[in-house]
Amino acid sequence: MKKILVPTGAILDRELTMKIFDPHHIQPGWPAWWAHLKQAIKVSGLMIGSGLLGLVHALVPFFLPEFLALASARIQWMLDENN
Repeated sequence: MKKILVPTGAILDRELTMKIFDPHHIQPGWPAWWAHLKQAIKVSGLMIGSGLLGLVHALVPFFLPEFLALASARIQWMLDENN
């Protein structure tokens, strides 16, 4: 298991692997599916918005200098909170 240093300074003690298909990713049933869908849309929206503002920051470096670090920390916190 690798220890991975993330931008917030925390260390992740879990193995990060990409799975193509995991039938046990969420609990069976519609309530779990809807909750997962809402969470995935929320996290995806934050990632897309952060990426767009990151592009603006790349062009204008003095605009939101700490934004990407804070956004990635918030997204990581949201993902860890639900695991």
